[in-house]
Amino acid sequence: MFVNLGAKGVFFFTGDTTWSVEGFQKPAHKFSLMRSVVDANVSELEQEILRVHELMKLQQNLTIIPAHDHDAYPVNAIYPEFMESN
Repeated sequence: MFVNLGAKGVFFFTGDTTWSVEGFQKPAHKFSLMRSVVDANVSELEQEILRVHELMKLQQNLTIIPAHDHDAYPVNAIYPEFMESN
């Protein structure tokens, strides 16, 4: 899902395609054990990873946010009040 916040940036939420931004940067799949459990069509998934990898090179201002990569989220994007109290 793409979210365009104008001057604040454009964000691409990629779900479980990879579990970290690094998976798109390399590009690389999840660990083989996890891949065998959660990915039904590995060759199709590989094409999606490569497409996002190419998109990152073309749109360097795009913020990629995989579902499980907390470090990829903008500061205070997740439960800001909870995060500030810790």
